Amino acid sequence: MISPDFDQNNISEYHLSIEISDLLFRFNIKNSSENEILAQEEHDIVVRNNADYLIEELEKIYQNHDFLGSKRWKKIEITFDNQSFTLVPNKLFQKEYATRYLQLAKGKMIDSGEEEVIETIHKELELVNIFSTDKKLFDWFSEVYPFMNVSYWHSTSKLISYGIENSKAQTAFVHLEKETFIMVITVGGNLKFCNRFSYQTAQDLLYFIIFVLNEQNIKTDEVFLRISGKIQQDSEHYELISKYLPSVSI
Repeated sequence: MISPDFDQNNISEYHLSIEISDLLFRFNIKNSSENEILAQEEHDIVVRNNADYLIEELEKIYQNHDFLGSKRWKKIEITFDNQSFTLVPNKLFQKEYATRYLQLAKGKMIDSGEEEVIETIHKELELVNIFSTDKKLFDWFSEVYPFMNVSYWHSTSKLISYGIENSKAQTAFVHLEKETFIMVITVGGNLKFCNRFSYQTAQDLLYFIIFVLNEQNIKTDEVFLRISGKIQQDSEHYELISKYLPSVSI
């Protein structure tokens, strides 16, 4: 989708947001002054866990958009959606040990030649989100947007920030993608829980949500559940969840 208001001559005033996972690539373009979405697009990725294939697909997509690889964007955000992340309190975080923190969370060694480790600081929560992505992919984006104002995020950080800004009462935020979802629970501006799950069916989704609430000692009538992403009110997923949680919204 490209809005009639989109003007390539004004790219220097636009924000480009990119999201990428093993399953999809999407981007949207916003007018920085009005926060209006001027363009958005999504592409499925067929072959998973293959950086070379993913980069080939990205090159095809970029070749079809003479504006996507522009070097004139006012701001660029690139968000990686994967399972390679961990949250560390500020008081325990030492940058030189970032890779070690992530290795402990993943339960395996990280090869610096294959993975790029990145940190996002959540100052309001005194937390650091340490995450990684394939180094070939990271280097590809670095070459496409050299010496530019690019910020890198993990998908969990995006939902954490949104949750903290948009809730006061105890609230569970669930963001659905194809076959994966992120769940964040906030209470009074504080983060109580964050994780990312894989799922296949509506029953899987419900099971994980109820399991997390039980583990956090939260009764289903004591939490607001806000769902975003790939879900509609008339979907099987929404109807099933609504049967077990009284306060659900999209």
